[in-house]
Amino acid sequence: MARRCGSSTSRATASTASTRRRAIAGASPPRSGLLRRARGRRRLPGGLKSGLHRFDADTGAFDLIGEIEPPELDNRPNDSTVDAQGRLWFGTMHDGEAVDSGALYRLTVDGETVKQDDGVCITNGPAISPDGGTFYHTDTLAKTIWAYDVDPHGDLTNKRVFAQVEIDKAWPDGSVVDSEGYVWTALWGGAGVLRFSPEGQIVDRIALPAPHVTKPCFGGPNLKTLYLTTARKG
Repeated sequence: MARRCGSSTSRATASTASTRRRAIAGASPPRSGLLRRARGRRRLPGGLKSGLHRFDADTGAFDLIGEIEPPELDNRPNDSTVDAQGRLWFGTMHDGEAVDSGALYRLTVDGETVKQDDGVCITNGPAISPDGGTFYHTDTLAKTIWAYDVDPHGDLTNKRVFAQVEIDKAWPDGSVVDSEGYVWTALWGGAGVLRFSPEGQIVDRIALPAPHVTKPCFGGPNLKTLYLTTARKG
């Protein structure tokens, strides 16, 4: 399914101004699902329960681009990533975490929203291998990380199980792929992060002093520092 949804997206980069980061965080409305910084731009793509928006980092305004899914599904955007071609990948999830109504989407540089997979309650962890040939997507409640082949146009094929997280009271959340092609996945409820080999084997686990780890990413000089976000629920 394809739908015209707005303007183009360029490769995401981190903001360097701490005051601007605080302004962005303060302006984000309740139930925001994703917010991606685009290199050299002051208008960011943002995912809210009401749909995709353009966020103006100077004024704090969220302008609606278009609806993602019908409101009766009670879904909202969740995790996201941007590939080397500037395409935004994001998933939706059921807000009550009870129905498999979530889906995986790709927003092209021309503003077209293309559904790539569905039937998931909580989508998470979109990530792409360094060579751009393998896409990873997480079904959190099923504790499953899926792998797909990516063609030059961004379409996904050959869906297969990459890894199952068989850890008690821990669920796979957001992911990132390092320069060696290893997949790092945060553990909701698991107080840490896992590192998987390209073959899907756990090769490392880092413990953290927080139960709900939500997303890893690399930053700093030469992208050699691992950063992780955490959450509180309840």
